[in-house]
Amino acid sequence: MKDFNQLCCEKCWHTTEKPCEHFIQCCTEGPLCHHDDKCEHEISSLRKRLKYEEHDLPIIIIGMGTCGLASGAAKVKEAIEAELKKLNIEAIIEGTGCIGYCAVEPIVDIKLPGKDRIAYQEITVKDVSRLIKTALVDKEVYKEKILGSHGKSNGVISLKQVPFFEHQQKIVLANCGVVNPTSIDAYLAHGGFKAFDKVLR
Repeated sequence: MKDFNQLCCEKCWHTTEKPCEHFIQCCTEGPLCHHDDKCEHEISSLRKRLKYEEHDLPIIIIGMGTCGLASGAAKVKEAIEAELKKLNIEAIIEGTGCIGYCAVEPIVDIKLPGKDRIAYQEITVKDVSRLIKTALVDKEVYKEKILGSHGKSNGVISLKQVPFFEHQQKIVLANCGVVNPTSIDAYLAHGGFKAFDKVLR
């Protein structure tokens, strides 16, 4: 499956013209209209890919909110693309919104397969070459600009322990700066529209 609108098998009848009433729930718990191990695996795998839990290529997530763009995120993105091309490294590059710490933008997260997602702060065009070499070639942490880990990486502070974040309890903005805001599928994978779906029921 490439997206949630793609039918998992011939037993699934959801289409944009004839939507399934369980569609939202199916994205996180499906399939619900039938039982099929292959379909469950397909939907689960898509959900994990959209949440960056399952991937073969390195993923680079760049803060492209207004604060990030004002701090030079667009130029950093161009520099990263050029560096990857120069080193012949295949990677996925995605944009995200502001995680809330505007003062340390541009923030660039790097997620290697099977590893925790690491956030780097105040990344400039001049940092890009060393960042890519250290994180993607040497597979080490670029300590000079470390902000924190989205997981529990050994030796790397958790973002939840960073003084700016440690007393925060995000609810509405929990996924801001975490997911790709241009992807409805990523939103659905993170539980998007669940409250709306509940209201409709």
